[in-house]
Amino acid sequence: MKTRKDFIKDFDAAVSEIRDEHLSQPVVDKAADRVWQKISKEIVMQKSNDSIEIKVDRIRNCEDFQALMPLYFSKDLSDARTLLLEDHTRECLTCRKKMKELRFGNSSVSATATNSRKPFSKTIKWAIAATIFIVFALSALPFVLRYSPYGESVHAMVQAVDGPVYSFSNNRSRIISAGEKLTTGESIRTAKEADAIVRLRDGSLIEMNERSEFSVSENSLSTTVNLGRGQLILQVAKQKSGRLYVATPDCLVEVKGTILSVNSGTKGSRISVIEGEVAVDHAGTTHQVKSGEQYSTNQSLEAVPIENEISWSRNADNYLNLLKELVSLKKEITQLPTPVARHSTRLLDLVPSNTVLYAALPN
Repeated sequence: MKTRKDFIKDFDAAVSEIRDEHLSQPVVDKAADRVWQKISKEIVMQKSNDSIEIKVDRIRNCEDFQALMPLYFSKDLSDARTLLLEDHTRECLTCRKKMKELRFGNSSVSATATNSRKPFSKTIKWAIAATIFIVFALSALPFVLRYSPYGESVHAMVQAVDGPVYSFSNNRSRIISAGEKLTTGESIRTAKEADAIVRLRDGSLIEMNERSEFSVSENSLSTTVNLGRGQLILQVAKQKSGRLYVATPDCLVEVKGTILSVNSGTKGSRISVIEGEVAVDHAGTTHQVKSGEQYSTNQSLEAVPIENEISWSRNADNYLNLLKELVSLKKEITQLPTPVARHSTRLLDLVPSNTVLYAALPN
C-alpha cells in the first residue's frame, strides 16, 4: 500500500516529466495559428450613434481595425480584440492617427464647441481654486496669529540678579546682569543658589528660583513664558488685549492679572495660585484653579503647602499676607448668617379671591 510520501514522489515525477517535455516548433506554430484564427473570427455586433451597425467578422486590414475603434472608446470591445487593436496601433501610423482623431475630435463643429466651453470651464476652475484658497487662509489665520512672531525682538528685561545667571542663544552662553534685555529665541537660566527677576514688556514680573530656565515668545494674540525646568513666581499684569500663557513640557496655563507659582520637573508640573484664577490645560482637559488652590499634572507629585512653595521668594512675606487675607475672607463668608427660609408672603394676601393658580419663587 502506497503511503503519502509515495504519492508525493509520483506527483513530482509527473510534473518534472511535463516540464521537461520538448515541443517542436511546428507544433507551437500551429497552436498559435489556431488561437489567432479564433480571435480574428470573433463576431462583434454593436450599434453606434444614428443606429448604424458596426459588424467586423474578420480582422484583415486597417479598415477592419478602424471599424472597431468606436467600440474601443465606448468600452464595448472584447478584451481579446482590445489587445489586438492596441498592439496594432503601436505599429501602424495610419491607425494611430485615426485613433487620435476619434479620441480628440477633428471636426470644426467639435472644435468650436470645445473652444466655447474652455473659457467657461477655466472660469469655474479658477473660482473653485480661489474658494479653496480663501477657506484655507481663513482657517489658518488663527494659527498664524497664534504662532507667528510679532512686534519687536526684545521681549523682556532682567531687573535683578543674585548669583550666576546665564543667557543661551544660538548654542552660545554668556553671563548676564541686571539691565540686560532678552530677545527672540534667547533663554535665561539660573545656577545653583542664584535667582533673578525679569520684567516682561507688559509689566508682568517673573521671579526665578535657582536652577530654573525659561524663554519668552510673542505673537499678535498672546505672550508665552516657556518654562523648561525649575520654578517661577509670576505677578501677571492686567492684560489689555490677548492672553499670557505659561507653557511647561506637559501643560499650558492661561493667566490674566494673576499671581501664581509654576514648578516643573521630571515628574510633572505643580501650579499654585496665590491670587486670582488660572486655567490649566493638561491632557486635553481644562482645569480651573482658584486662589489658595493647587493643581499637579502627575498624581505622584504630593501636595505641598503653598506657603512652602513660595518661601524662597524675595516677596514671600507679601504673598503670605495675601494668602492669610484670603483665608480670613473665606472664613468670614462661611460665618455669615444665611437668610431664614420663608413660608408665607404678603403678596398672597393681595391676590383676588377668584384666583385659580398662584406660583412664587424664593428670593
